[in-house]
Amino acid sequence: MKFRVWVLIGGFVLAGCGLAEKRARSLLEQESYEEAAVAFEQVVAREPENLEAKAGLKQARQGVLAKRLIDVRKLRQGGSPLGAADLLVATLAQAKAWGVR
Repeated sequence: MKFRVWVLIGGFVLAGCGLAEKRARSLLEQESYEEAAVAFEQVVAREPENLEAKAGLKQARQGVLAKRLIDVRKLRQGGSPLGAADLLVATLAQAKAWGVR
């Protein structure tokens, strides 16, 4: 009886992990990069050997950085060079923290 309960619990845990990764992938496809990065971080924290989740996390983080660089350009072109500089510095710091080049 106890074995059956553990098998059921294990099945629910595995299903939950699969759902979390599917949600992260869906967010990535929708270009919701910040949310996708958070979702992939949670999957990787639970499954550090999951190479697909790690690749998704890298892609989401690159998307976050790319969008921020676009925002830097918009600020600069919109007449806010100090705002652009601040965002650029923050973006570069984030890239360094994530190990993205």
